[in-house]
Amino acid sequence: MSRSTTSTICTVVTAPRSAPGSTRPRSAAIHEARPSNAATTSEHGRANIARFHFLDPTARNFFVDWDAACHATVALLRAQAGREPHDRALRELIGELSTLRAKFRKHWAAHDVRIRHDGIKRLRHPEAGDLDLPLTGSASIQPSDA
Repeated sequence: MSRSTTSTICTVVTAPRSAPGSTRPRSAAIHEARPSNAATTSEHGRANIARFHFLDPTARNFFVDWDAACHATVALLRAQAGREPHDRALRELIGELSTLRAKFRKHWAAHDVRIRHDGIKRLRHPEAGDLDLPLTGSASIQPSDA
């Protein structure tokens, strides 16, 4: 791995919570700043990790274990839906993914909820190869405004 790649990975891993792609607002389970495909972008122009997982064909290669990543994403999304049942954008996202992808419907029907997502994030980078990044965090650390 080149020095610049290592430096970039360290920057992403050690970036503060306010850095793009690593923020964890109340809607953290669904909004990220990494994917940029039009199919994965919300009407507000923000990339959406749940859409990326289920609607972008490149996601299957981006995640080393795509099935596990899908499961974790849906479980985090379900936790977020429980915390914010009146969030219209969240309900619309769940409806959209349920309509378009049987895989999402299967995971959603399992009723798994994940409050924390600890472990190893396994990603496949086109230049650096497979990356195992340690991950510790919660789906949401802010209380609801309601």
